[in-house]
Amino acid sequence: MVPAGIVTAAGFAALRDRFATLVDSDFDFVDAHGAALTARLVALDDARTSGGFEQFSVVFEGDGLAEGLYQVRHPALGSLHIGFTAPGESLRQRAWFSQPV
Repeated sequence: MVPAGIVTAAGFAALRDRFATLVDSDFDFVDAHGAALTARLVALDDARTSGGFEQFSVVFEGDGLAEGLYQVRHPALGSLHIGFTAPGESLRQRAWFSQPV
């Protein structure tokens, strides 16, 4: 059994592949205070291995994206939490996904 919050290697690859099909589509974001906004997935940087971890990143663009944790929804992906660590507010924010190899 895989503990909650842990994604198997196959699940990690499937998540990356699913994001790849959703580039140029809109996602609904809700921040920790309940504020909602829409942002577009504008890029996916394909997987790489570094320091014993396989990684990929997604880049979202939208007014009001700031550092913090968001609940993110898309009809084809479902719901997940994404955190941005870049300080301040920007039109673009990058989220990294990683797992040990």
